[in-house]
Amino acid sequence: MDILSNIINYGREHYDYVIVDTAPVSLVTDTILISEYADLTIYVARANYLDRRLLNVPKELYQQGKLKNMAVVINDVDFKRGYGYGYGYGYGYGEKKEDKSLIRKLKGMFGKKQSRV
Repeated sequence: MDILSNIINYGREHYDYVIVDTAPVSLVTDTILISEYADLTIYVARANYLDRRLLNVPKELYQQGKLKNMAVVINDVDFKRGYGYGYGYGYGYGEKKEDKSLIRKLKGMFGKKQSRV
């Protein structure tokens, strides 16, 4: 066994949760190497800061099955800029607007994996 697996195993035996914070997946391969020990991968992105094109990196890793049980967290969301709730929803009243919310876009990008035949 290598040192990392010993550390992870020790953590699993003594703690309820073991959280490993790694560098962004696009910068180094450490995240991919460490991911073999992960039960869950949480990809954290800062709203209006991360270049949206960089979301293709975790998307591709998710589609290739390299990151297990992936979740995406968007932090520092300014709800006044139109993400999430606010004025303009009407429970079906009035004209229906095209839904361009960030959450809807992410769901489209990271929807359920397609099964391969």
